[in-house]
Amino acid sequence: MAELALIGADIQEVIGSEIAIKILSNGFFPIWAGVVITTSDCDHLALVRAYEAWKEAERDVAGYEYYWKNFLSAQSMKATDAL
Repeated sequence: MAELALIGADIQEVIGSEIAIKILSNGFFPIWAGVVITTSDCDHLALVRAYEAWKEAERDVAGYEYYWKNFLSAQSMKATDAL
C-alpha cells in the first residue's frame, strides 16, 4: 500500500514539473522532454543523497550496515567514490 502512495506522489511531481518546464520554456520543450528532464533530475539527486549518507556512514565505521539497510552494493558505492 505504501508503494502505491509513493508512486502516486512521484507521478504528481513528474507531471507538475513537466508543466512548469513547458510554461517556463514558452512551449519550447515537448511533454516527453519535460518528463525526461524531471525524472533524470530526481534520479541524480537520489544518487547524490545516497552517496553523501554513505560517506558519513563510512566515517562512522558503519558502511556495511548502511549497504545492507539501504539495499546498496558495496562495490558500486566504492566505484562511485573512485570517480
